[in-house]
Amino acid sequence: REDAPLVNLAELGAVQLADLHTHWGMVFQKNALFSGRVFDNIRLWLHEIKHMDDAEIVPIARRVLKAVALDDSDAFLDTDTNSLSGGMAKRLAVARALSMNPNVIFYDEPTTGLDPTSALQIHDLILTTHEQGASNNRTTLIITHDKDLLNRLEPRTIMLYQGKIFFDGTFAKFSASTSPIIRPYFDQMPALHRGRG
Repeated sequence: REDAPLVNLAELGAVQLADLHTHWGMVFQKNALFSGRVFDNIRLWLHEIKHMDDAEIVPIARRVLKAVALDDSDAFLDTDTNSLSGGMAKRLAVARALSMNPNVIFYDEPTTGLDPTSALQIHDLILTTHEQGASNNRTTLIITHDKDLLNRLEPRTIMLYQGKIFFDGTFAKFSASTSPIIRPYFDQMPALHRGRG
């Protein structure tokens, strides 16, 4: 876009970088939820960065909780995050990222540590939240070793090898590759998953 030219992030000052961060949402591998209530996790960035008060934040909290198929009741907003299951905690982490209405959402290994059912729900959630943001030109970046996630979403796939882009293309081409660099990703993954069980 002409109104958003490419820039070298290393050349941005602290103020410019802080402003850029307000347009990003991040879902960390281990969720990085704050201690306290569900509402506190959604509230913090909206209050600190957008200077919103609770009356403005509550409707946003309810909207993003619904978007990730979590309860939007007062009781759930008051729930302690330590009592959430792994799947619910991941959904809350996604809701928190969505609350800022970001242009870019980063997911760092979003299905790590989840059981197959919860992982499948997160696959669907990533796809749904990406599609909901399509009208806002939202970009979704996923760092993952979960070939099932890639197989279901069929995204543009980029593989890094020795610090450089080794592959950039469709997942279909990636999965069909006979490259000795790419094949171990598929051939060794079942053994890796068995080892986690």
